[in-house]
Amino acid sequence: MTEVNTDLSNVLTSIDVPLAMVGRDLKIRRFTQTIEPVLNLLPSDVGRPIADLKPNIGVADLPEFLREIVNGDSP
Repeated sequence: MTEVNTDLSNVLTSIDVPLAMVGRDLKIRRFTQTIEPVLNLLPSDVGRPIADLKPNIGVADLPEFLREIVNGDSP
């Protein structure tokens, strides 16, 4: 498990793709540096609910949108 975790961390630090991972509870688990300005993220935001963010993108209800995706519903 440690090796997989290390590999995932290495991938996330080496790609230039805006990516944020949230758990089923919609708390931020990991993210790339490229997404930081889009969602106004800081490294200390890991574990924080996505609903607490004030993103720089126009998504009317980001938590609901993500909840539908996590649950496999069509947004």
